[in-house]
Amino acid sequence: MNDINEIQTIIILIIIIILIKHIELEELLIASYSIEQEEEDFNILPLILLYSQHNKEINELRKLNRLISNYWFNEVCLNMQDFEFKRHFRLTRSTFEWLCCEIIPLLRRNSNEPGIIGLAWKQKIAASLWFLATGECFRSIGEKFGMGESTISYALRQFFDVIISKFLSEKIIFPTTELEVNRITNGFKITRNFSNVIGAIDGSHIPIKAPHLFPADYFNRKGFYSIVLQAVVDHKKKFLDICVGWPGSMHDNRILINSNLYNKFNNQVTTHLNNKYILGDGRYPNLSWLIVPYKDIGRGLTQEQTYFNRKHSQTRIKVEQAFVSHIITTCCILHNICEERCDFLPPDERYHEVETETDVNRELNTTETPEGNVIRNSICNFLWNQRNTRRR
Repeated sequence: MNDINEIQTIIILIIIIILIKHIELEELLIASYSIEQEEEDFNILPLILLYSQHNKEINELRKLNRLISNYWFNEVCLNMQDFEFKRHFRLTRSTFEWLCCEIIPLLRRNSNEPGIIGLAWKQKIAASLWFLATGECFRSIGEKFGMGESTISYALRQFFDVIISKFLSEKIIFPTTELEVNRITNGFKITRNFSNVIGAIDGSHIPIKAPHLFPADYFNRKGFYSIVLQAVVDHKKKFLDICVGWPGSMHDNRILINSNLYNKFNNQVTTHLNNKYILGDGRYPNLSWLIVPYKDIGRGLTQEQTYFNRKHSQTRIKVEQAFVSHIITTCCILHNICEERCDFLPPDERYHEVETETDVNRELNTTETPEGNVIRNSICNFLWNQRNTRRR
């Protein structure tokens, strides 16, 4: 650890010297331009030579900076202890190496830079992960990884495109077989004693800067600009379905109705999802396949309904735990990859479960169906009778 700190200190000092030298050269060039242009005998040749020398010096400095960054990545980053690597990149070194093996061939195939060696591709992938993990600006990341801001921007676009094109349909999948459905419903049954649950749904507001077009559409009820991520997760907190991109002012109910998930369940022709349902909070309608808590509309809730709401909240909290990052599709995919590889967060950085009752009365939906209410009442009575049986 001391050797790494010493190396980092030396690198910082060298970068400072480079910046000072760069500033001195710029000041010299600016001073040369202050020569009075009105003089007829002004000779521009010295200025051209000076400018050429300045560019030469800048290129040399860039090469030196790139060498330093390569050394930092190859000798420092790739030799970090496992816990330190995960703290910076949010995944283990083994997952990083696996990801590189999976996507470098695709990056190389789609790139206009066929001469880039494998290690340089690793550096670009690492820079992309660093951005997702820390949210640092392009300039700061570029200084660490020896890339210009435009290179960082292009590398990120490449990374996102490849991750989504390769893994979206492979890693974020709603169960399509009875075996997969039973695995999830049994998982919810074991963890929360809630039968026939196929997933839990919720929405998350991803903060963004105010867009130039229609900014009011993106200003949400929480007081900031956002786009919405609607997601369904299973009992292991893996994403099963996502819907990304609606503006922050859009109500969860409307996003649901316009999503593929809604069409999937309303127009289902397969039988493996029959009598299975998703749990959602009070902002969603109560449907035959989407069960939400009871709302107190002024008459109060019965003991059975109150107990149902508590069990519902305890089960649905799985979806709230799954939002480990405020990046959208790519991070959802990376999240599932980490879950599959048992690449979990350290205990002190995990989401701390707090079982709280949702304010189900905040918004009333007018799109609830009688069939959904019958199913919810049946589940409510089953849970209450089961509770009383255990107490005897």
